[in-house]
Amino acid sequence: LAGGPDMEDNHKDETNDFVYNEVTIDYNAGFVGALAGLYEYFGADQTFTKWTPPEEPKVNPYSIEAKVEQENKQRTQVSVRVHQEFVTPPTMVDDLSARYYFDISELLDSGETLDDVQIALYYDEAASLGEKPATITGPTRVGTTGNQYYITIAWPGAFIGKRDLQFGVIAKQNTSTYEDYWDPTNDYSRTGLSDTEIGPTNNIPLYRAGTLVFGK
Repeated sequence: LAGGPDMEDNHKDETNDFVYNEVTIDYNAGFVGALAGLYEYFGADQTFTKWTPPEEPKVNPYSIEAKVEQENKQRTQVSVRVHQEFVTPPTMVDDLSARYYFDISELLDSGETLDDVQIALYYDEAASLGEKPATITGPTRVGTTGNQYYITIAWPGAFIGKRDLQFGVIAKQNTSTYEDYWDPTNDYSRTGLSDTEIGPTNNIPLYRAGTLVFGK
């Protein structure tokens, strides 16, 4: 048993780095003692039975949670938490992206267009940790016609665990009526989100290298 990884699960495979790679008496003594005990109580005159442990159930290492932080007739502000917990084997992933879908029918009905929609990034945990910042691109229309669009959130920095991000979809005030017409109730990705606590959602699909890995 060697020293092992640090608190961030990083390991330096360098012989002269004793913190990560030394083999010491204290924790190896317990290992040897356990083997000695197994031999003492179970290792003599026992019938050998060939046994293979059952295969562990496959677990999806990817998931998304979200929460509405603020909402009114001008904007919807959402926190997204993406989970990447590859453990078989532990793997740093740098090609994740998610899509947030929304509908601008109410804006078009009031004489506005997609140009009256702005996207704002309020918080990026990856950037705060000194990693490559997350990016937000779009809006991109769904298909060639229709009123539904999505923004793409991408995490180009490799990580294991979770990363939080908060963004806003903002509608400008109508310059003709001086009224605000933003309505999130018809937005696919807004459906089912709580405004009190973060929770899982299937309506913000997550992709790895362009392939859907979580959500719908």
